[in-house]
Amino acid sequence: MGAAQTFKKFYSTQDGPGDQIFAGRLRDSAVMLRNGDRIDTVLPWAEMAEEHRAFVLLMRLPRRFKDMEHHAGVPAEKALAILRGLHAAEVLDTKDLEQARALIPVEVRKALAEVKGTQVVSKKLSAQIYRPSVDGASAGSGHPTDVSATSTAAPPPPAAASPPPSPPPAPVATVPPPAREPARTAPPPRAPTISSSRQKAMDNLEFKQIQQDVEDAHKKLVAGLNHFEVLGLQRDARDEHVKAAYLSLVKKWHPDRLSGFKDAALEDVRAKMAKLFGAVGDANQVLSDAVSRKGYLEDLTKRESAGAVSAAATAKPVRAEEAKLHAAKGRVFLQKKDFPAAEAEYKRAHDYDGGLPEYKTEWAWAIALNPARPDKERREKALTMLQEVTQTSRHAEAHYKMGLILRMMGDAVRADAAFKKANQMDKTHEEAAREVRLMDSRAKTAKEDTKGGIMDLFKRR
Repeated sequence: MGAAQTFKKFYSTQDGPGDQIFAGRLRDSAVMLRNGDRIDTVLPWAEMAEEHRAFVLLMRLPRRFKDMEHHAGVPAEKALAILRGLHAAEVLDTKDLEQARALIPVEVRKALAEVKGTQVVSKKLSAQIYRPSVDGASAGSGHPTDVSATSTAAPPPPAAASPPPSPPPAPVATVPPPAREPARTAPPPRAPTISSSRQKAMDNLEFKQIQQDVEDAHKKLVAGLNHFEVLGLQRDARDEHVKAAYLSLVKKWHPDRLSGFKDAALEDVRAKMAKLFGAVGDANQVLSDAVSRKGYLEDLTKRESAGAVSAAATAKPVRAEEAKLHAAKGRVFLQKKDFPAAEAEYKRAHDYDGGLPEYKTEWAWAIALNPARPDKERREKALTMLQEVTQTSRHAEAHYKMGLILRMMGDAVRADAAFKKANQMDKTHEEAAREVRLMDSRAKTAKEDTKGGIMDLFKRR
């Protein structure tokens, strides 16, 4: 769906609560078209009324939002609908109020004249003035003369050297003023010049944004949201807030937003959007009625005071599966030595299921190996995280990774102690066992070297 279709949705429909919410955010700001010279190629220009097109053209300069709402020659409710449409179509920028250009009535008239293809001219009165002859000839009818609206004209006095004035001429029929030239008709609007490839790219970008929004919201819904959280409201929200939130989210999650798109992931997004749409409807049905809302709130409070065990048990398997998925991605990135990406994936795994020490351990190890971080900072941070793991759980891998990081930092004594601790916790940990064998071998060699040195000393004597 392109910018023209997006704008048309708001231009042709009414949404009083949505418009008022939008106006509340921008009343102390200024607005300006992003591409004022070519705006007619982006919007459905031919389908808009002349005064609405003039309204849009006024924003080629930064204007106060309040001025556009109340003083731009368009009813306030239609002005808000147009402004919301421009904002949704991403052709309207917000500016600081100090940058705004004052809106005066003549600019409104000029914009309307530009749309109609005419020019604004100063108004003058055309009158018939009788001027007697000054050269002795018989006086004739006067000639049309332009006279300003606030001035009055009188015939000039006769010249001193002229003969006595002749008798007044017979009455002459007043000649009507010349007919005004009819106003030129407005030229037909230019057709949009967006190429099919550009339109396809715009539609694809819009679909990707909708897809990301649906994915994020669906994950939160699956994790467990109450009706207040579904609508994004506090529990003491008033009825008008419930209504405004419901109307806004119904538009956002209505499956009809996907009409016209073609994508391999379309059906999956449509199914998830339908679930979100249904959840919004259920929440509104409960919270918009005072009796049902009171009962729901009491039940919600009881479940939360009891620890909400059932809700947590329902959400935990889903979150555990998400954690496994991100951990698997993290292992792949570690093998590819893409340490920043591995760090990000293990963090997500820990966020979904923080009860497993494995995710935090691997997250810390990815941080320790991440070259995008300074050496000292990454190793100290990783060491702190692993110490937290060892304090809350018996996890041999955490001690082993601590040993490796301490060796990087040059602390061989503490590194050997960490390897021994890992081996004591898990005899099947091959890497820790190998490190302990190496330590024992080095100690044995050092002992033999020391014993041999003492014997050599006695032999020399």
